[in-house]
Amino acid sequence: MADVPQKSKEADKELTYASEYINRGNEYLDKGDFDKAFMDYDEAFRFDLDGANLYTDCGIACSKKGNSDGAIANYTMAIRFDPNNIIAYSNRSVEYMEKEEFDKVIADCSEVIRLDPTFPFAYYRRGMAYYYKGDFGKAIVDFTEAMQFLAPTDVSALVQRGFAYSNSGDIDKAIADYNEAIRINPTIAGAFIFRGTAYLDCKDFDRAVADFTEAIRLAPTEASARAFRGDAHLKNGDFDKAIEDYSDAIRLDNKYSSAYHSRAIAYFEKGDNDKAIADFDEVLKIDPNNYAVKLKKFFLGPYGVFGKKDKSPDMTADEQDGADDDKAL
Repeated sequence: MADVPQKSKEADKELTYASEYINRGNEYLDKGDFDKAFMDYDEAFRFDLDGANLYTDCGIACSKKGNSDGAIANYTMAIRFDPNNIIAYSNRSVEYMEKEEFDKVIADCSEVIRLDPTFPFAYYRRGMAYYYKGDFGKAIVDFTEAMQFLAPTDVSALVQRGFAYSNSGDIDKAIADYNEAIRINPTIAGAFIFRGTAYLDCKDFDRAVADFTEAIRLAPTEASARAFRGDAHLKNGDFDKAIEDYSDAIRLDNKYSSAYHSRAIAYFEKGDNDKAIADFDEVLKIDPNNYAVKLKKFFLGPYGVFGKKDKSPDMTADEQDGADDDKAL
């Protein structure tokens, strides 16, 4: 038997050492010890191997550590080594989604679909990117495609398609999708929240309240369900219940700007301008450049058209009369 050439022996030795570092790095990655994982990956790179999988692993480690830019850089290198690396394209699209770079999400997901037309999460993620870009038609197409390849009990694409229908103005189709999602899995709070908002759009306040109440039962710490139920009460003229729900939402999330804003409206409707102004102040702490809220606060102030004084010292009588004719917050 001929001797194995020395170069092949060295290559095998390097491959063995590299694999040990990669495997141990992957173990550290699974344990959440990202620094040690990086150290082992760095050692593996010294062997000058085909780096597609190694760069992919480094990208995953960067992502789990919260380093989105580093993850994107590593996934990009992995794709250079292997232009058919589905995992790298898919994972990079997740990072781009986090950065709200939706055109790049669409491009990467399209590559994944080209390489594997049955990959459901590529359709789903591309659908979300189209949704955020306001292209609801394309979003609906992608969510429909995703549904073909997801497990029968996975209603995520069905719910999102309903939301896309709702935002495109087709409330009936939206409600139909939410109904089907709830039939398949009646434990998903989000489906009840989305259907509740559709009922709000239809001014069916009783059904909206019922859906938000069920969402609260399923997810007691979900602030949005309480805020939306507050919206239903507000639009139905039940200001006390609206204030109670908004207050609960704020208790769960004290940075919930829209809950403060809506509670301010409820207080205004009850004639309590001081509490309304206080809530508008909370909105401005969160969003100091919200000029619409600044204007509403002025209207409720001493010299505003809803304020306590009859007129502003800077207003002429004619200007005051005009303001009195247009009292709408």
